[in-house]
Amino acid sequence: MSDLVNPLEAFVDVLAQRVADEVLARLAERDLQQTVSASSNALRMDEAGRRLGLSEREVQRQVLKGTLRSVKVGRVRLIPLSALDEFLDAQRAS
Repeated sequence: MSDLVNPLEAFVDVLAQRVADEVLARLAERDLQQTVSASSNALRMDEAGRRLGLSEREVQRQVLKGTLRSVKVGRVRLIPLSALDEFLDAQRAS
């Protein structure tokens, strides 16, 4: 039985290292995406939702209602930062 422990421990160590590497790579990618998004003039729907404190679905509803301005670029719908201010001003006024 002790012969099986060493190869199993080695396998677990290799697997754990690969998982750790993948997690770190994904975190680095997410940080890069957030940095790029923070410097742009428009946000994706999910980013706009986080900024407004709303769900992505609620952002979609507001876009469909016309209360939140958006632009479509290719297959992606973006919310200009100025549209967030307009939306919040309109919400305060009502």
